[in-house]
Amino acid sequence: MSDWIARRGYGCRFKEFENADMIQLKYRPDVDGLRAVAVTLVLLFHANLGFSGGYIGVDVFFVISGFLITGLILKDQEAGKFRLANFWMRRIRRIIPAATLMIVVVLFVGCVLMLPSDYASLGKSAVAQQLMLSNVFFWLETGYFDGPAELKPLLHTWSLAVEEQFYLVYPFLLMFLYRVGRRATFLALAALAFGSLVVSQYGVMHHPSAAFFLLPTRGWELLAGGLICFFPEPTRIKPRILAFFSWCSLVAIIAAGWFYKPATSFPGLAAIIPVAATAIFIYCNALRLSFPASVLATPPIVFVGLISYSLYLWHWPLLAFMRYSAAEEPSVFWRVLSLFGSFGVSFLAWRFVETPFRKVRWLRTRRSVVGAASVSAVAVIGFGLCVFAMKGMPNRFPEDVVAIFATMEERGARHIVAENDVKSGRLPRFGKMNAPPEILIWGDSHAMSLVPAFDKLGRQHGMGGVQATHSGTLPLIGFDNSREWSASHSFNDAVLEYIVGGDISTVVLAGYWSRDSHEKGFEESYRRTVVKLLDAGKTVLLVQDVPIQEVWPAKAIMRAIRLGGDVAELGVDLRDHRKRQFLADTTFASIHHQNLIVLDPTPYLTDRSGVCRMVMGGAALYHDDDHLSVAGAERLLPMFEGALGLSGGGDAVK
Repeated sequence: MSDWIARRGYGCRFKEFENADMIQLKYRPDVDGLRAVAVTLVLLFHANLGFSGGYIGVDVFFVISGFLITGLILKDQEAGKFRLANFWMRRIRRIIPAATLMIVVVLFVGCVLMLPSDYASLGKSAVAQQLMLSNVFFWLETGYFDGPAELKPLLHTWSLAVEEQFYLVYPFLLMFLYRVGRRATFLALAALAFGSLVVSQYGVMHHPSAAFFLLPTRGWELLAGGLICFFPEPTRIKPRILAFFSWCSLVAIIAAGWFYKPATSFPGLAAIIPVAATAIFIYCNALRLSFPASVLATPPIVFVGLISYSLYLWHWPLLAFMRYSAAEEPSVFWRVLSLFGSFGVSFLAWRFVETPFRKVRWLRTRRSVVGAASVSAVAVIGFGLCVFAMKGMPNRFPEDVVAIFATMEERGARHIVAENDVKSGRLPRFGKMNAPPEILIWGDSHAMSLVPAFDKLGRQHGMGGVQATHSGTLPLIGFDNSREWSASHSFNDAVLEYIVGGDISTVVLAGYWSRDSHEKGFEESYRRTVVKLLDAGKTVLLVQDVPIQEVWPAKAIMRAIRLGGDVAELGVDLRDHRKRQFLADTTFASIHHQNLIVLDPTPYLTDRSGVCRMVMGGAALYHDDDHLSVAGAERLLPMFEGALGLSGGGDAVK
């Protein structure tokens, strides 16, 4: 193999590569300018002010961090003065003081503004942040039923955790590889980066949440920045060529921020564009600044880059708390005002916290740094654990309000059934467990929210049932649910086969009908599904949509409490609900059959004034804006009993 390489000259090229002068690590104002671009993209995306792909700013940060950290370590190694303790001291000074201040402020503000359940979750996320596990926490916690992500004040700390985990492992890797030479180190890091990219793409396809949050699928972005340090300085490339590629890379970063969407499969292969563009820009301006780099190196842009860490820390909690406090999405004016406020708070944090700690004006000895970091971590972890252990401190509110909050959090088992579970007959049971299943509930998360009512019905009347439910998947044969789940077709086919081939007598169809009733094929799929079930001799209970609340109930209730309003008055107008459901309800009315029973839950959730309420009888009827709580589902019990001909069925409870 070595002869083959030598004959083709690759050996000479590797030797030249190894002996060439590496890029010198020095202060580069253009890199601070690049930070400014990155944080601006993130801010505009988070504030919903254009740049729907502005989340790629985080990837730009990752590349910059990988470049700077690798350069620092290699520089100290070449000088023979690299020490792990010194490296970590610099990281502690850079990251922990500013982040800890933000966490403490967020915890105190959350105590004033947040519901008990949300405040308890905030306490857990604060503990995770201090343990450098925010990315793992939000990967596990940010699920389908966990509330809007934009209302979680510490969600943005996931990216800090990725970097912190990288800083723990990476120095050991470079210490080990330093012994084998620069070329072998480059090849090893390149191989790791490629492997991480492959894992990232696989994760995007099969485990998108894990791929987004975790280090193994993000590590290649930091390594891409590190690999820049191993390239020779671009002395042989003409300045106009470097300027051209600098322009191209800067345009690519901004274009990705503009054209990418939240639905873009990311990171994976889609992240190559912003990552490669950032690396190219950094490399092309390593020797001298091109014109686009000079633009980024102007003082106003550099200043934004200098405060970018504090700006990243503070902008998200301000936006999250503003959204949490508002009845609906804040106007452009308030979102812009929030960003201006972020700049003000960030400057103060940078000037009086971040800079003094980083420049060793405070806590000059290693022992004092470790001691202060340890004390602050223990204090924040203790505070967060207390908040969680006390279930979000519900004693902050009156007893009747606490009771409403408690019912809002009561949810039945949210079983997301897989296709293999259907084919093997391993479906979740409800009702009387030792009774043969007579009822099957088929549908999406709206169907899941009805299970508590059927569970209670089954236990009262000695009936058993099973559920075949998967979030985002309407129970319609041949309907395209692929925007939520690519296997929805085969899942529904398997459910139909299970029903037709088994002893199920009654099938309950439920779903978020109004969301997809305008889609092509909706009516045809509905007809096909119902006809197949009726031809199989099944009784079909078609449950129409529950009223969709126009605002998040938790936010509306908190706002009513703060303003002295009556939570029992909250709700959506019945006429608005009927208008929203018109297309779906028209489709349901197109089939008439004695074994098809169309059920409307609306009367059971509406008062005499014609308002579909969030709260009735001191209990929250909704868990979120479109999923019923257990109390809400159980209000439908008379409707289901009447449809099944069981004693106890009756009219809506007013």
